[in-house]
Amino acid sequence: MKKADPWGYAENSDDLLIRFNKGLNQLRKENSIDSRILVVTHGTLIETIILEYSSSVIRLEDTFPDNGSITKTRLTNNNFKIIDYNIIPQ
Repeated sequence: MKKADPWGYAENSDDLLIRFNKGLNQLRKENSIDSRILVVTHGTLIETIILEYSSSVIRLEDTFPDNGSITKTRLTNNNFKIIDYNIIPQ
């Protein structure tokens, strides 16, 4: 997509992960340890995060989250971990 963008606005996955990690660092700076933080984002970013950070094997066709689903993560001073993925509220 980035190569096809004549205006240079599109990101590739490396660009997106750099921007995402800057956001994680900002969350670390602005919040105390053990804070609960709600981040709302779109499915493409969640899919990218799952592909990059998930420690379990998730089939590629299962990486895009269902609409309205919840992904739980844990952010520490030096780690980012997926706790649960694609939870559908009851």
